[in-house]
Amino acid sequence: MRGFRVLREHPRCYERQLFGLYVRGRREVIVCRKGNELNTLLHEGWHGVQAMCLRGEPWISSDILRSGLGWQDQRELDLLYKPSERNREAEARYMANKSINEYFKAMDQACGLSPRAATPVGPENPTAELILRQDQLPIRRGEMNGR
Repeated sequence: MRGFRVLREHPRCYERQLFGLYVRGRREVIVCRKGNELNTLLHEGWHGVQAMCLRGEPWISSDILRSGLGWQDQRELDLLYKPSERNREAEARYMANKSINEYFKAMDQACGLSPRAATPVGPENPTAELILRQDQLPIRRGEMNGR
């Protein structure tokens, strides 16, 4: 992935419920050899985008995240994450469900590699919203086990 090193082995991969992680400060995405590895790669890669490119600022509006995630994701976010972490995690889950082309287009924008860089997606930016609207992209709901 653009500017990130992807590794398949890490001591934490032995944790039963861990499918991958982003190692902050090292630009490393770990994809453990279990679950949906593509989903994990995209999910953890987006955490890298959040840390390195967006500097913790939200990219996708909470309204779009709320409508774009299923009830199981919403429930897990409420049960497993602190309120301060939920938006960041919801965004990574949302982005992991995008097509590869849409994902890399968003990554390039968020990281300033495209002419429309740093245009967050939300109701106030309808042009940007066209790029990531969920109803225009295939969602792989059956493959969500890879987080």
